[in-house]
Amino acid sequence: MSDTSAYVNHVANVTSSALGVAKIFSTSSAVVADVIVPFVPLISEIASIVNEIITLYQTAEHNKRICGSLLSRATAAQTAVNNLEIRRAENEDLFKSKEYYKNFQKLVNVIVKIKIFIEDVSQIKGLRRFLASKSIEDEFKTLTEDFDGLMRVLNFTMAVQNQIQMDEDRKVLKHDISEMTKYLREIEGGITNITDNMTQINSKLDDITQLNLAWQKKLLNNDENIFESALIKMTDLYDPPESVKRGKISKKSLNYDDVAVKEKFLESNDQDLIKDILSQVVILKKLKESQYILQFFGIVQDGNVMYMVTEWCEYGNLQDFYRGYGPLNWFQKSSIAVDIVRGLTFLHTVSILHHDIRSENILITIHQQAKIANFTLSRGFNDPTKNVLPTIEMVRWMAPEKLSDHEKNPYTIKCEIYSFGMLLWEIAEEKIPFENERDILEIRNLILIKKVRPSFSIGVPIEYSKISYQSMQDSPNARPALKNIFLTLYSLYQKNQPKSSPRPIMRMPTDDDLPDVDPNELSLDDLTLNLNVLSMKEAIAEHRKKNCDKLKVWDSFKVHAEEFGDITARYWKKLRHYLKKLLIQD
Repeated sequence: MSDTSAYVNHVANVTSSALGVAKIFSTSSAVVADVIVPFVPLISEIASIVNEIITLYQTAEHNKRICGSLLSRATAAQTAVNNLEIRRAENEDLFKSKEYYKNFQKLVNVIVKIKIFIEDVSQIKGLRRFLASKSIEDEFKTLTEDFDGLMRVLNFTMAVQNQIQMDEDRKVLKHDISEMTKYLREIEGGITNITDNMTQINSKLDDITQLNLAWQKKLLNNDENIFESALIKMTDLYDPPESVKRGKISKKSLNYDDVAVKEKFLESNDQDLIKDILSQVVILKKLKESQYILQFFGIVQDGNVMYMVTEWCEYGNLQDFYRGYGPLNWFQKSSIAVDIVRGLTFLHTVSILHHDIRSENILITIHQQAKIANFTLSRGFNDPTKNVLPTIEMVRWMAPEKLSDHEKNPYTIKCEIYSFGMLLWEIAEEKIPFENERDILEIRNLILIKKVRPSFSIGVPIEYSKISYQSMQDSPNARPALKNIFLTLYSLYQKNQPKSSPRPIMRMPTDDDLPDVDPNELSLDDLTLNLNVLSMKEAIAEHRKKNCDKLKVWDSFKVHAEEFGDITARYWKKLRHYLKKLLIQD
C-alpha cells in the first residue's frame, strides 16, 4: 500500500466513525460518560499507531535519531491523551467542545503522517522520494510544527521547552542526513548508483521485492513464460579446458563464462515442487543487480535431477580461501567483510533473509571478491521459522534467541546481524568459532548460558573487534544496524587500502576505456593471419591455458570480429593492447 493510499484510508475511517458525533455534541443533556464516546476510537487509534511507531523505530536502519525525535513526540501525545481520559470528569467541558474534537482528530492525522514518514526514512527503498526532492528536512519541519502546534491547542504540555527542542531537532537532522548521504554514496552493491554526482537508489529494488512477495503468495506458479526464463539446455553447457570437481559441484562453461553446476536430486517428479523451484530461480536470477550475491544463471532439468547453474568462484568458500591462501592481510580481511555486508544489505532491502550466514556460504572469486551464496526464498521477512533443526555446522554462528527456542523465536534481521558478527571474528582469526567443541549442547551452553564470545588476538583493529562484539550482543535490540556496521568496516577498508594497487572493480570494457593507439606501436596488419582459425569456444578455451598459442588465439578473435561481426569476438579483440604485449614478449 502506498503512503497516499494509507493516509486516505485512515481519513476515510475517521470520517465514517465521526458521522454520529454531531448528535452527541448537540444534545445538551449528555452526561460525562456520553461526551467522551466520540473520543474513544481516536484514543485507541493513537495507542495503536504509537505501538507501530515503536516497532518501526526498533527496526530502523537509517535516520535513527530523526525517528527517535518523532517517537518522543508520539509517546508524549499518548501519555497526554491517557491522562486526559483518566481525568475525564475534570475535562468534561473539553469533551463537549466541537472545536476540541476537531483538533483532536487533526492530532491523530498528524501522528499517522509521522508513522508514514518514519516508515519511509528508516528504510532504503522509502528514501527514494526524499532523495529526488531533498525534502527530508522540509517534511520533518512541517510535521513537527503541526504536531507541536496541536499539542499546545489541546492543552497537552510537552516535556521539554520549545526552543530547546528546536535546537535538538536541528542537530538531529544535521547528523542523520550527513550520515545517510555518506552511506548512500558508498554502499553501492546494486542498491545505489551515482549519476552526474547524484546518488540514486536502484529502481529495480521494488520490482525484485514485489516479485518475491508474489512468489510467497504462490502467484507465479502458473506462469509458463516465467518458468521458461529459468531453464537452461544441457547442450548449452560444455567442459572447460581444465576439469574441476568439488563434491557435487562441477566446473562448466556457459556462453564463454565459467559456471558452477550443482547436482540436486528430487525425491519425486512432483510438478508443483519443480514449478516452485523454478519460480525461486526466476527471482534469484534478478539478484544479479548486486555483484556481492552469487549470480544465478538458471536450472538444467533432467527427469528427477536438477542442476543449479551459478557463477564459478575460483577460490571456493571463505574457509577454503583463508586456509589455503592465508594468513590474509587486513586489506583482504576488511574488503571481504565490506563485500559481505553490502550483499546482506541488498538482500534485506529486497526483503530476503539468508538464514545461514557462515563462512561455508561465502564464496570467493578469482578477484578475491566475496559473494553470498547458498540461500533460498523459502522464508521471507514475515514468515514463521520452519522446523529446521540446527546442525553442528550451523550452531557456531547461530543467534542466542534461536538457540534458546529454535521453533518459537522467529528469525529476524537481528539474528542475521549476530551471525555476521561471529563471521567477522572468523575472518579476523581465520578459524571457525569454538573450533575445539564438537558437541551442539556444549556450544549452546557457552553462548546462551555462559554468555561466552570468542576473544580476538592482539593486533586486531579496535573498531573491528568493537563492531563484531556489538553485533554479537545477547539482546537483539542492542545489536547495531547494518548501516553502522558498514560505515565502520568501510572506514577500516579505506585505511588499509594499498596506495599503489587497490583491488580493481571488474567490469566489461567499453570503447571509452580503450587507450588511443600509438602509430609507432606494432600494427595489427603486421600480424600473420592464419586462416585456419579456431571457433570462438576453442579460442577462448585456448586463451585460458597457461601456455596458449597466443598468435593463433589473436588471429581467431580478429577473423570472428571483422569477418563475421561476432559480438563476443569484438569484446576479446578490444583487449588488443594486452594481447600485443603478450605477442611482443614472445
